[in-house]
Amino acid sequence: LMSQRRRSSSGSSQPYPKRRKVDNSQDDNPYYDDSEYYPGSVLRVKLRNFVTYDKVEFFPGPKLNVVIGPNGTGKSTIVCALALGLGGKPSILGRSKDPKEFIKYGHDSALIEIELKGKRNKNNLLIRREIHRDDSDNWYIGNHKTNRKEVVAAVFKYNIQVSNLCQFLPQDRVASFAQMNAKLLLKETEKAVGGEKMYNDHMTLVEKKRSVLNTDKTREEREKILISEKEKNESLEREVQRFQEREKYKKEIERIKKKKPWLTYNLQKVKLREIKNRQNMNEQQLQDAMAITAPLREQMEELNYELETLDRQIGEKKKAVSRLEASRKSQSHKSHKLLEEIDMFKDKLENLKDEERDFKRQILDMENKIESYKSKLADLADEEEIKIQYQELQVRRNEIRKQQDEEAFKVSEIKDRKRDIYNKIKSLERDLAQLDDFQHRRYQTLRRHNSQAARTYEWIRRNQESFEHRVFGPLALEVNVPNPQHAKFLEQSIPNTYMYCFIPQSRRDYQVLQSFREREGVKINIVNMSNPGGNYPHPIPKENLRQFHIHHYLDEVFDSDPLIKEVLCSQVGIHLVGIGTNDTESDKRLLEHVPLDRFFTPMNEFRKKRSKYGNRETSTTVMQIRNAKIFTGVNLERKRKLEQQLAELKSHYKLLEEEERQSQSTNTREEEMEINSKLRQIASVNKQRKSYIDRIKTSEKQLSQMHMKDVEKEEEKINIVIKKKNLLRVKINTSIYETLKQYATILFSLNTESITRIQKVIVHKSMQLDYERHSLEEKKFQNEKRELKKEMEREMGIAREMKIRAIKELPQDQLPEYDEYPDDIDELEKLLQNFISKVKSIMINNPGAMEEYERRQEKIQKLEEDLAKQEEEIENAMQEIENIEGRWLPEINRIISRINEKFSEYFANIGCGGEVHLDSEDPDYDNWGVEIRVKFRKEDQLRRLDSHVQSGGERSVATMLYLISLQDMTKCPFRLVDEINQGMDPHNERMIFDQVVEASCKPNLPQYFLITPKLLRNLKYTPDITILCIFNGPWQPSKWPLEKKLGEYLKSAANGS
Repeated sequence: LMSQRRRSSSGSSQPYPKRRKVDNSQDDNPYYDDSEYYPGSVLRVKLRNFVTYDKVEFFPGPKLNVVIGPNGTGKSTIVCALALGLGGKPSILGRSKDPKEFIKYGHDSALIEIELKGKRNKNNLLIRREIHRDDSDNWYIGNHKTNRKEVVAAVFKYNIQVSNLCQFLPQDRVASFAQMNAKLLLKETEKAVGGEKMYNDHMTLVEKKRSVLNTDKTREEREKILISEKEKNESLEREVQRFQEREKYKKEIERIKKKKPWLTYNLQKVKLREIKNRQNMNEQQLQDAMAITAPLREQMEELNYELETLDRQIGEKKKAVSRLEASRKSQSHKSHKLLEEIDMFKDKLENLKDEERDFKRQILDMENKIESYKSKLADLADEEEIKIQYQELQVRRNEIRKQQDEEAFKVSEIKDRKRDIYNKIKSLERDLAQLDDFQHRRYQTLRRHNSQAARTYEWIRRNQESFEHRVFGPLALEVNVPNPQHAKFLEQSIPNTYMYCFIPQSRRDYQVLQSFREREGVKINIVNMSNPGGNYPHPIPKENLRQFHIHHYLDEVFDSDPLIKEVLCSQVGIHLVGIGTNDTESDKRLLEHVPLDRFFTPMNEFRKKRSKYGNRETSTTVMQIRNAKIFTGVNLERKRKLEQQLAELKSHYKLLEEEERQSQSTNTREEEMEINSKLRQIASVNKQRKSYIDRIKTSEKQLSQMHMKDVEKEEEKINIVIKKKNLLRVKINTSIYETLKQYATILFSLNTESITRIQKVIVHKSMQLDYERHSLEEKKFQNEKRELKKEMEREMGIAREMKIRAIKELPQDQLPEYDEYPDDIDELEKLLQNFISKVKSIMINNPGAMEEYERRQEKIQKLEEDLAKQEEEIENAMQEIENIEGRWLPEINRIISRINEKFSEYFANIGCGGEVHLDSEDPDYDNWGVEIRVKFRKEDQLRRLDSHVQSGGERSVATMLYLISLQDMTKCPFRLVDEINQGMDPHNERMIFDQVVEASCKPNLPQYFLITPKLLRNLKYTPDITILCIFNGPWQPSKWPLEKKLGEYLKSAANGS
C-alpha cells in the first residue's frame, strides 16, 4: 500500500515534513508531522494475517484520505480493521458476527495495531488487538495488557463512535443507511453530533413519555373502578350509618358494663372502710368499759359483807314489827275502810242534791242541742240532688281524661313526624353543603396547578373597589360542566394560557390589572374584552351532523357567563368542536366523512389537518382523552331539587309545630281542676250530714236516760248506813292505839339500823347499777366485736370476688381510659339504660352491609392512595420530561437548523435543492425523526427522501451530503465512508467529490476516509488530500521505489517502461 500526496492544480507538489518520534509508536510517518493531526486521528495502521493482508502498515494523512484500489484488494478490510481494532463489534460491519472469521485463511491468529493522535501534551494512544481461532482475544494499550471494555472507554474519550453510521459508514451498511428511517437517522445524528448526553436525553424522554402514557392508562382504569365502588357504597351508606350508630351504642354499653363492676367494688371498699372504723370504735369502747367494771366489782364485794350483817339484825326486829304491824294494819284497814265508806256515802248525798239541779239544766241543754243539730241538717242541700250532681261530675271527669289521653297520643304522633322531617332536613342541608364546597375544592386545585393565577384571584377579591366592573377569572373557576365526560372534552380543548386567564370588562379595568401584573411580576394572561358582542355561529347545522352521531357543539355543554363563552369561542374556537358518541367512531368509513376538523368521542379526540403540499391530502390525528382535573362540575338540577325539597320540608315542619301547639290545649286541664274542686265540696257536705245525724241520735238517747232517775229515796237510804258505820269505827280505833304503843318502841330501834342499812344499800345499788350498766355495755361491745369480725370477713370475701370480676372485665391500668363515664353508680346505670334503649330503637335490615361497606371502603382508600401516587408520579414525570425537553429540544433544533443550512448550501452548490427539518408533530418522542427533502431538477418540488421516489444514486448523493453537513458540527477525530459513490452517475460522483474535498480540507477539521474503487478523471484536488492506493495480490515487486514520486512511477508503468 503506497501513500502519495496529490499535486495541486498548478502541478507543483507539497513538501512532506518529517514526523517526530513519539512514545508508543514503532515507526515514523515519513509524510506528516503530529501537529497537523486532530486529537484522536489515525496516525498509523498495521495489520498482520488480517482478511486479505499478510502484513501491511500505512500512515493516513491528517485531512482527506482517499483509499482506492481494485475490488477485492482490501479497501473494506481497512474499514474492518479500524472498526474491530477500536473496540467495535463485528455486527456493525454488516458481515460476519464472529471476530475469528477475519483471520486470513491458513493462519491461527491476526493482529490489528492502530496508533491514534494523543491529546495536547499527552502521548499518542497505541491500541493492539490479537484475534485467535481458539476464541481467545488479547487487547493491549501500549505495552499494557487490558480488555475490550477499557479499550472502548479509552477510545470514547476521543469521541470515536465506530457504531455510529453518521461517523463510520462501512460498505455493507451504506444501503441500510440510505434506507434509514427518520427516527433512526435522528438517533444516529444525536450520537454523532450531540454526543451520548443528547442521545441519552432523547431515550429518557421516550422512556418517560411511554411510562406516563402507561401510568395514565392504568390510572384511568383505576378511576373507573373507584367510581363504581363509590357508587356501590353510596347505596349502603344509610344502612351503614344506622349500623355504625347501633354499634357505637353497643360499644358504649360494653364499656359502661366494664366500668360498672369497678364502681360496685368501690362501694364495697367504702363499706369495708366503714366496718373498719366501727371495729376501731368498738375496740376503744370495750377497753373503756373493762377499765370501769373491775374497781366496781371489788367495792361491791365489801358492801355485800356489811349488808349481810345488818340484814341479820334487822331481820329479827322486823319479824316483831311485822307481827305488830300486821295487827295494826288489820285494825287500821278496817277503820280506814269504814271512814272511806262513810265519806263515800256523804259524798253521794251531796252529789244527789247537785245532780238534781244539774239534771234539769242538762235536760234543757240537751233539748236545745238536738234542735240546733236538726236545724243545721235541714240547711244542707238535698241528698238526692247532690248524689245526681256527683255522678254527673264523675262522668264528665272521665270524658276529660279520655280526651286528654287522645290529645297526648296525637302530640306524640306529631313529635315523631317532626323528628323524621328534622332528620331529612339535616340530611338535605349536608348534601347542599357538600355541593357548595365544590367551588372551594376547585380553588384548591387551582392553587396547586397555578399559584400565580391563584394569587391574582385573591388580590382581585380583596380589591373589588378598584375596578369599574366585575373581573372574571381565572377562567377555570368561571365554568361549570355538569357532565364529567364533557368536562374532559372542554379541559383538553382549552390551553393553559386561557385556562388561567383573567377577563376585565373595560379598558380601565384592563389597565389596573396590567399594572398589577407588571408590579408584582406575575405571569398571567389578560384577555381584553372591552368590546364584546361578537357572533360565533356553528359551522354546520346540528341536523346535518346527526348522521355522524354528533349532537352537540362544545360551547353548549357548560354553564358560564356569556362573556366567558365569547372568550372561549373567539380565542379557542370551541363553537367549532363537535361532540360525538361511541357510534361516531365505531364505523371507520363513516368516521372519515365527518365534516368537522375537530370533534370528540367518549374515548378519543380527532383532529383533521390538510397538507399544504402536493394533493393537499387530509391527515387525522387521534389523541386519547385525559381525565378532567379542574372542570368537575356541580349538578345544578340536583341542587335545585334539593333546595326545593328542603323548602317543602321546612314549611311542613312549621305546620306540624302549629298543630302541636293547638293540640296542647289547657282548657281540659282547667275544667278537670274545677270538677275535682266541686267533688271535694260534695264530699264535705255529705260528711257534715252524717255527723249531724249521729249527734242527734246520741243526744236523744242521753236525754231519755236523764228522765229515769229518783233522787229523794236514795238520800234516805244513805243516811242510815252512815250512822251504823260510825259506831263500828270508834271500837276499832281504841284497839289500834294500844298496838301502836308497842310498835313505836321496837320501830325506833329498827329505824336506826334500817337507816344505816339503807345508806349502805343505796351506795351498793348505785355501784351495782353502774356495774350492770357497764357490764352490759362491755358484753354489748364484745358481741359487737364478734359480729363486726364476721361482717368484715364476709364483706372482704365479697370485695375480693368483686375485684376479680372487675379485673376480668377491665384491667385496672385501663381504668383511666373510662373517666368519661360517671363515677356514681346510679348515674352510670341511668346512662347504661339510655344506651340500651337507643340500641333497641335502631333496627338493622341488612346485617352484612357493614362488612361489605368496610371491605369496599378499604378498597376505595387503596384505590385513592394508588391514584394519588400515580398522579404524583405522572406530575413528577411530566416535570422531568419538561426539564429534559427544555435542554434537549433547543439543542437538537439548533443542530438540525445548522445541518439544514449546510445541507441546503451543498445541494445549492450542485444545482439541486434540499432541506432538513425535525419532524416533531407526534406526541411520542420515539416517533420524532430527521426528515430529508430533496429535488434534483429545478421544475420538481421538494420531496421526502424515499427509496420509492429517488433513484439509488440520488439517495447516495443525499446521504453523502448529509454526512458532509455533519462535518463542521461533529467533534469526532475522524470520519469514514466506504464506497458511497456506488450507483452514482459521473456527474453526481464529481459533484459529491468536490463537496467532500471542500468540506474536509478546511482548517481545524478532523480526519476523513473516503473508500472508493475508482476515481473520475480531472477531479479537483488540494494539497491536503492523501491518496492511499492499494496494490494487493501475488504479483508484488520486492521493493517499491519510494525515492521516486508515485505519480512518475504510475506514469512510467502506464507507458510500459
